Amino acid sequence: MLDDLSSQSQNFEIDWLLHSRGNLTVGTDGQSISYKVPSYLSNDIISLNTSFLGNIKSITEGEGVFCPKNYKEGDNYPDVDTSYIKARYSGNQNPIMASILYPKNDSDISQAYPLIIEKQSDFYQIGDNDYIYYADRITTLQTSSPKLNFTGTLLFMRQNESAANDLEYYFLQSSKKFEFESNFKFYSTRTVSNFLISYENNTQISGYINSGPTQITLSTSWPVQMLKLNGQNQTFTNSSSQITFQIQGPSSFVISKTNNSRSLEKNYLTEDAPTRVIPSKSVYGFDLDLLSGLSHPYILFNQTELVNFRNKINDPTKPWFTWYNEYLSDYPNIDDVLINDPNLYEDDQRYHNVYNLLLKFAIENNQTALEKIKDYLLDMESLTHYSSDLRRAKNVRAYATAYDIVYNNLSVSEQTTIGSLLYSHAAPLMRMDLYHRNNHRVVDAGALGMAGLALKNKEMIDIAQHTILDYFYVQNPADGGSFEGYSYISFALYEIMTFISGLKKLSAFNFFEDEKIIATLDYIAETLGPLGMPGSFEDCTFDKDIQEVLLYSAAQMNDTDPSRAQRYQYIWEQRQNNTQYSSSSIYGYLKGEDTTFERIVCYSVNDTITSKPVTNQKEVWKESSMAFLRSGDQDGLFMPFSCKNYDQNHPHQDENSFELWAFGAYIANNPGYPGWGKKFHTWAQSTEGANSLLIGGSGQLQVEANGLSSSISSPYFSMVYGEGSELYNDTGSFNYAPEPYLLLIGNFAFLFIVGISFIMISTKKDIKLTRIDKLKQKVSSTTKKVFRSDEFELPEQELSKLKILNMLFLHPFRLQRYLNQYDYMEKYSRFIRRFISFFLIGLMMLIFLISCIDVNNTIIYHSQYHEDKYNIVFDILPYVILGIFTIGTLLIGLITFGFIKLYGSINKFLVRYLQTERPDISKAKLKISSRMSSFWTFPLIIFSGFVIYLTTVQQLNVAIHGLWTELNSINDVYDIVVTVLIGVIYNFGYILIFSLPFLVLSVALYSTGINLYTENHVSKRDGWKISLTSLLIVLTIVFMIYIVFYLIFKALFSLITIEAIVSE
Repeated sequence: MLDDLSSQSQNFEIDWLLHSRGNLTVGTDGQSISYKVPSYLSNDIISLNTSFLGNIKSITEGEGVFCPKNYKEGDNYPDVDTSYIKARYSGNQNPIMASILYPKNDSDISQAYPLIIEKQSDFYQIGDNDYIYYADRITTLQTSSPKLNFTGTLLFMRQNESAANDLEYYFLQSSKKFEFESNFKFYSTRTVSNFLISYENNTQISGYINSGPTQITLSTSWPVQMLKLNGQNQTFTNSSSQITFQIQGPSSFVISKTNNSRSLEKNYLTEDAPTRVIPSKSVYGFDLDLLSGLSHPYILFNQTELVNFRNKINDPTKPWFTWYNEYLSDYPNIDDVLINDPNLYEDDQRYHNVYNLLLKFAIENNQTALEKIKDYLLDMESLTHYSSDLRRAKNVRAYATAYDIVYNNLSVSEQTTIGSLLYSHAAPLMRMDLYHRNNHRVVDAGALGMAGLALKNKEMIDIAQHTILDYFYVQNPADGGSFEGYSYISFALYEIMTFISGLKKLSAFNFFEDEKIIATLDYIAETLGPLGMPGSFEDCTFDKDIQEVLLYSAAQMNDTDPSRAQRYQYIWEQRQNNTQYSSSSIYGYLKGEDTTFERIVCYSVNDTITSKPVTNQKEVWKESSMAFLRSGDQDGLFMPFSCKNYDQNHPHQDENSFELWAFGAYIANNPGYPGWGKKFHTWAQSTEGANSLLIGGSGQLQVEANGLSSSISSPYFSMVYGEGSELYNDTGSFNYAPEPYLLLIGNFAFLFIVGISFIMISTKKDIKLTRIDKLKQKVSSTTKKVFRSDEFELPEQELSKLKILNMLFLHPFRLQRYLNQYDYMEKYSRFIRRFISFFLIGLMMLIFLISCIDVNNTIIYHSQYHEDKYNIVFDILPYVILGIFTIGTLLIGLITFGFIKLYGSINKFLVRYLQTERPDISKAKLKISSRMSSFWTFPLIIFSGFVIYLTTVQQLNVAIHGLWTELNSINDVYDIVVTVLIGVIYNFGYILIFSLPFLVLSVALYSTGINLYTENHVSKRDGWKISLTSLLIVLTIVFMIYIVFYLIFKALFSLITIEAIVSE
């Protein structure tokens, strides 16, 4: 394994992480470690030795957890407590760290760890026949034993055991030439990215080349008859010892001295992405005519099919017999359910009892069960809400199934009443936008669809089908993978199984023939590891639903695709057969699922399907950015590897991490899934919980890697390269969010301008008339003309306050002259100042209240339909909203008034500074000049209100919606808030551009007024300088407060994240 660091990462100390369920031993040299883990298959002990080829400074041990099921304090499997190591090394000294992971069965004395010998710098012999060389740049390697001449960055080769001068195969990276034992082997006219070649036998050479157009020359020991590139015959030039041919791009090749050949190597990353288009409503839309003339039951079986169903269950030679009896005897025991009142059970757990009663009634025609079913159905009215939408969905699905099965055994009034109750119970699930846009909606859709089928409601059915298709087609990778892991996608499939089975039975849209559903099932079947276990990436446990959904699907596909059904049957049997291993009594997570209602009714075949092993399992899944390297089956090697480059739900910071199985032992593991909000949940999501790297002590800060960039797969050698250079970068850093930092630079520029302005004011230094001054004069002149201050004679009589306000809005310059000429300053100054203050404060409060009302409506919309009414959030939410509307509004008013006063105070200070040797100016005149100047910022405030409402407020609504429906981790909160804060910065820019004319008008008003009121002792030019300086100081303070808030938020996020991880 090679960890190739980016140039930035090389500046830090690196921690190489490895987690295991076994016992740790650190090598005496401090350069290797060993874990010993018991095999699941036998009593054998399996060891994993890890040797580091670069210098390791220290190896420390930490305590980890392994959660193959949700964590429960005091009720976990024996291997819940694990250990992990941090192997620390210098990124600068080891830009590439090579590690050799070698598993062996300690019970097999013929196995031994290979001896690793450093032949020369960065060139090692591993065991008797393997050699590796690596470098962080293209270099030339020349050695004498064995004799090599190689140019490139990576060489791995295996010598032929029986002929040391020959090779079995070799792999090159970033190379143009290679010689072995003085014999030419490979040459390319351009550097090839990757090259793999195998000398499989005496008649064929095969391999793979990742490269652009180039000419390749290879050595051969026999005359070549045939060359195939990507399966097609190609022309070539051949001599007795070499062959030359052209390639146009990535190519597999086969060179043969006969006309027979087979290609062993391939690159899955060169395959075209599947082009799957979500079916339109015209395709999947439900036709109610399919239900016309049908009498209940008709979803899972009809009255005729019920007879056959009973016969299967009553036949001791068939599995349904055992399943049925096991199911009714499991908790809750059917005998208890028959006598206990429904209210004895938790509201959101009643569906278990309903399924028990349904089987008892359907198979045995038990009338007591029927009456109890009626009790449960009629009691729906008492259930107003659940702890979550998932709980509602599970119960709705059970009630809908019951309504269909017992309908004909209900009175007319009972049919009407229960039908109405079922509709009311299911109706909230029609609001899909309220729920998490992940498996939640699919589970809800499965229940809604069942209710729609039972009630013959087309709208419910179509919403359910669209939701399911959206999940699989839009949200998940095109190759069938999952954007939220095995556990959740199998859970989603499990919960829709009765609905989509019912649709198939009714000859409606057949999900089991849909290409994306098939791709998803194939992905599950082909990527499971030994003993049918999944890789523990994202929120994944060893969930038994994974195999169950394959079994149910096998039955539904058996008539149209029997070969696929056989493979799915095999996967289920493989998991169920784990009980044959004694370890399953200790590690119960290995066992298969206990009998379920869905298995009994959805495995709708007359006889058990004959299983067929899964073969030709794909190793690299391009769209899912996952690799599953394997050799062998139950006791073979299996290494899943994750490098996902797309948005995920329930993400973990575990990209470029791996796991390892060998000899039936789970040796290197990720932590699994402790459960949402449970102990160790945050730790399990962190990079420290995965087999990955810490860089400078920091884990991954992003959840999207760059994806798989290169791969070659073959039976004898496989490689995959995951690019994760972006993972450790903070999304709030300059590279990803430069706006706050540019705003900070802008602040310093403002401060510089303020300083220059103050110097000019303090030295009373005038500069020559420049274009800028001419522009000021022109703007001032134009402004006066617009307001016609010079075109009218000033009224001699005293004006009413209403006329004064009219002049304030329409003729501000004229009002300044009027107040000064007729000495009305003392009389009207306070009135005008108060009006301006109240007007601007009221305007800001109004904008704030409108924004709050809009955001509050979003909160109310989500909260009133949110199921968990007992959540503490709902207890404090009304008080928070009341506080925002009252205290928040008052605070906005105070802040607005504060900035008005600040602007006036700065102006006053600067004027007083200029007036040290000049006649004094009254306070009223100083205040009115600043206040009238600030008044004409109201168009700016109105425009800002529109911009903020249309952008920031709507972003807040989206963020609130996201917090309710798409929040997966604390990183999601960070990303959402950063997005909103960045949006505010762009708003600053838009507002400043729009406000320029009004700011010029405001400055012109001040300069004209202060010049007038000081009788020309303060020049208009100085007035401009004073007002501009004050405005710049106010803007600088606003921006600085914002920057400080942003930086504090970033710092708090880091502390909260670290504390959340450490505390668990």
